[in-house]
Amino acid sequence: MKLRNLVTLSLVFSGLLLGSCATSPSVETKPSGIRLLAASDIAKFGNSFDMNPLLPASSFIRGQVGHFIVLEFAIRIERSEMVNAWARLEDSEGRSMGSALSENDMIDYRATYAVDSGDAKGRAQLARIYLPGDEFKCRKGSHLYYLVVRSQAPIKQGTRVVARLAIDDQEPIVFNEELPSVQ
Repeated sequence: MKLRNLVTLSLVFSGLLLGSCATSPSVETKPSGIRLLAASDIAKFGNSFDMNPLLPASSFIRGQVGHFIVLEFAIRIERSEMVNAWARLEDSEGRSMGSALSENDMIDYRATYAVDSGDAKGRAQLARIYLPGDEFKCRKGSHLYYLVVRSQAPIKQGTRVVARLAIDDQEPIVFNEELPSVQ
């Protein structure tokens, strides 16, 4: 009787262990880094301002309100750590041509240009994907955050996007890439 209970108990625990491994989400092995999103990547979040928090507002009369450059910050850490991240636009001589918008700046921007209450979806998505601040405590695991750098269009030739991602115990990652000019 004891042997039968022991075997049954062993089978139950084995099943639980195997089941938990099979159903746990896979951990993305993408290393920490920064990349510039292409228009096709941004479009995956939605094709309208109301749905996609990474799109600038536009109208028939005014056209596009500013120009958004979107960066993806991939963070992979083994334990909770402090993260410092920032981005800006510079001309060929290092002068500022645009700066990153904080999450609050993005909320204000959306409130200014939102046409109707459909913007609630865009704001909810913004809260899920946007970089929480220039310095924040990040829990262990893999995370993707997005940051908008705003410039007044057109972007002049020689403009660079410069970004930095620093995680407590890791070497800082610096991103420095020239943008194509926009006329």
